[in-house]
Amino acid sequence: MGLFPSNLDAVVKKCGDLIGLSKDLMASKIHLKPNPAYSGRAQKCPFYIPAEGITIRDCISNYLDLTGELSMKNYKELSDLCAAGSDKEK
Repeated sequence: MGLFPSNLDAVVKKCGDLIGLSKDLMASKIHLKPNPAYSGRAQKCPFYIPAEGITIRDCISNYLDLTGELSMKNYKELSDLCAAGSDKEK
């Protein structure tokens, strides 16, 4: 069992706006299915998705940590995206 963050409605709306998701798209349901071309070890989904699917809003609201602290790994990954070498050293 895992603990997942719960994001405020204003944060979820801002996230949707930033990535260009309309209100209708946020309400649409997604379904996760195994990739038949993948031959590696099967991974379990870290959260329950009902057979009828889960809305994008629910995923962003309940399963993404949008306001938590970044880890050193996150900072390293972000620094790789810096254009200037001096920015990477900060």
